[in-house]
Amino acid sequence: MTTALQHNREGTTPKHRKMADKDLMWALKTGDMDEVESKLVTAEDVNRTLDGGRRPLHYAADFGQTDVVAYLISKGADVNAPDKHGLTPLISACYEGHASCVKVLLEKGADKDRKGPDGISAFEAAEDEAIKALLKDQTLGERSRTWILEHCSDYKSHSV
Repeated sequence: MTTALQHNREGTTPKHRKMADKDLMWALKTGDMDEVESKLVTAEDVNRTLDGGRRPLHYAADFGQTDVVAYLISKGADVNAPDKHGLTPLISACYEGHASCVKVLLEKGADKDRKGPDGISAFEAAEDEAIKALLKDQTLGERSRTWILEHCSDYKSHSV
């Protein structure tokens, strides 16, 4: 039997919240903006730790969902918040090679010098040359950043 104390402010039980978190995590990973926008409206929503121990911004950055990353930040997501492993969204995006997410995170104030729990910085986590260039020089002009991203993408598509 569920007691009143087990209900959250929406009147759902922890079991229901866990199911809702799974649906939200799937939307964040796949870039389902309609679902994300309907579930995450306030700064409190976007900064909440989900059932997996990570915040929405971590999932979006980890899966390269640039539009979702930008939306979450526009709603007040903390770009430097660590997840349960101590990783920031920037470090997650660097590990996964998502240059466009790295670019948005840096433009919105992500700390490129913050290290993860293993002492690895975002630059050290990055294998992609476009990401390293973005991290190395945040003062690049917009045209230079675009050129770097386009040419590194061209290079990847032609490599064997």
